[in-house]
Amino acid sequence: SKALHDLFPKIELVRGRVVDHGFTYDIYIEGQEIDSHALQRLEERMLELIRERVAVKNVQMLRENAVDYFLHHGQSLKAALVDGEEHELLELI
Repeated sequence: SKALHDLFPKIELVRGRVVDHGFTYDIYIEGQEIDSHALQRLEERMLELIRERVAVKNVQMLRENAVDYFLHHGQSLKAALVDGEEHELLELI
C-alpha cells in the first residue's frame, strides 16, 4: 500500500487480502487511470521498498479506533468496511 500511496496520494484502499505470495488490495482512484506506464512505475517503487527492507507491520486496534484512524487518513471506504466488522479487536496490516 505504501507504493500505491507514494504514486497515487488520493488512492483509497478498500480491502486487503493475504495470498500465497504476499497480499493484494482492492483500490479506488477517482479521476486517475492506471495504465501500463503507471503499473511499471508501481512495480519499480515496490522493488525499491523491498530493497530498502521497509517493514510491513500487523497492528491490532479496537474497531472504533480503526474507523477514526482511517477517516483521519482520508480512507472513508475502508472506514465504512471496518465499521461494519462484528469483532471489536481487529488486526490491520
